[in-house]
Amino acid sequence: MSSCTNSSNIQSTLLSQIIRESPDGKRVSFVINSSDVGISAGVTLGSVIRFDMATDRYELSKADDPATAEVVGVVESISGTAYTVVANGLMIYPNLGSVINSYTGNCSLGDTGTDGGGGGADIFFLSDACAGKLQYLEPMISGHIVKPVMQRVKVGPTGPGQYNSIVLNYIGYEVAENATSSITDALLAGETEFLERAPKSGYLDATVTYSLKVSDYSELYDAIGTKAGPYEEDIVVKDTGSLPNLSSLLNSRVYQNNTNGTEYTTGIIVSADQTQKKITVKKDSKQLATNSSYKLRVGSLSFTVNSSQVTSFSTPKQGPTKREVIYADGTKEEVTLKPYIRTNSDVTKVTIPSSLSIQKLTCDDITTNNLPVGTKLTDFETRIRTLERRLGIV
Repeated sequence: MSSCTNSSNIQSTLLSQIIRESPDGKRVSFVINSSDVGISAGVTLGSVIRFDMATDRYELSKADDPATAEVVGVVESISGTAYTVVANGLMIYPNLGSVINSYTGNCSLGDTGTDGGGGGADIFFLSDACAGKLQYLEPMISGHIVKPVMQRVKVGPTGPGQYNSIVLNYIGYEVAENATSSITDALLAGETEFLERAPKSGYLDATVTYSLKVSDYSELYDAIGTKAGPYEEDIVVKDTGSLPNLSSLLNSRVYQNNTNGTEYTTGIIVSADQTQKKITVKKDSKQLATNSSYKLRVGSLSFTVNSSQVTSFSTPKQGPTKREVIYADGTKEEVTLKPYIRTNSDVTKVTIPSSLSIQKLTCDDITTNNLPVGTKLTDFETRIRTLERRLGIV
């Protein structure tokens, strides 16, 4: 099994080298010799190294990829062709006060200072920009590995021959993609959100105007009403004994005048139902709803309004917008955000990046393509165990 995983677990091969605990019992170190085993030309004092099975030699570790972020130890001293490597415990790190603390520097010692930030300058991470180097600040680029390797210590008077650090070689973890997440059910129907991806449900594309039934989108209608565009209204008239054939009035202009004779509202008859004594009138957003106090007029005909109700409405239309996104590594990108209008207020929305690192996730059920993940995993496990028994592995 490969030792290169996203968690950067430590499973290194040391060939036939013998690892002995030092006489003082404070560390584990070993010596490798370039005459016995391959050592990369870039390995020098203070280098963080790993053993690469593909090249069959020791290489510089680097935290820009899980495969290269494995660590065997840190080179403490070099004598001729012999390299002393500290795998764990106390060591004398050369030039401890001058380490790499940069994501884009030229990879020379101390090229950007020695400030460790809010956490201080006592913890050293494997560098993701400079192979084999250490830095005070952890990597912040998505997909890179945060791997603490060494910590500053003081065990005696400052000077040559005194331990100044301790190799700890923690398990690393991958930096997750920047997550712009919104988890909320507080937004109201009719509010617009600008998003990169279309939500699965509870929203409508606001770059398009929709004609919706009030019965299907009552909460959205309550929020935006008839102001966004054309709407339709069902009007039931009273039968006074001389009700004409309502179907003959299709496409006719219908209107109301208020008490002083001024036109109150108007529209076009688009459908009629003689049995229910009902006509459906289409109006634009500037026209008021029918008032039962005023007579309904079609040419020379006059009707008394029994009841009226808005049955369909239009949604507002907006254009997309652009926004500049600045990522943790300092890079910038202009993204196009599309407007979506919320149809009701009980939708819970979660927007996550395409890659997300989670330490622990607990849920009752996960499905993908309508298949239950838990059931499938159990099925795979059963099949593997059956195959292992047949092959005599277990």
